[in-house]
Amino acid sequence: MKLARFAPLLGLFVSTVASAGDSLSHFDFTFFGTNAGSYTMVSCDYAQDLAGAWLTKFGATDVDLYCTGGIQPTGLISPLTIRATYRGPDLTRAVRKVAMKFESGAFDGDSNCFFDTSLMRSMLVEFPNVTANRKQDGCFEPRSRYRYELIATLPN
Repeated sequence: MKLARFAPLLGLFVSTVASAGDSLSHFDFTFFGTNAGSYTMVSCDYAQDLAGAWLTKFGATDVDLYCTGGIQPTGLISPLTIRATYRGPDLTRAVRKVAMKFESGAFDGDSNCFFDTSLMRSMLVEFPNVTANRKQDGCFEPRSRYRYELIATLPN
């Protein structure tokens, strides 16, 4: 019973192990769907597509994604976990600075502010070569608008 009172505090669990170059890096992200007293969830299809697109834009290559949980075809809903292995960008050679914008609805015409911004915050920790120049990511509901203006250092 006491655990139920603290469920909204669980919100998000993230574990990352990062390295660049030839070795593989790992990114683990779990989204519990609790957000300030409300609950929201996405499907693994959506989560994998979004994570894969963003990892690639951040300079990851050889991306391999695995997802469990989320909204299932049977109607079952459980915490969503993404596990990714990839090669980080090789920044030991010539690099370039790239300005990027990520905003709600820009990916596949759909978005979930709570999930998308949680994933973005976790990826920004994972990729020190990407910094937020400007961000607007306060979510009041799943359809809230968000926007990130980022600067990425990427190989030429």
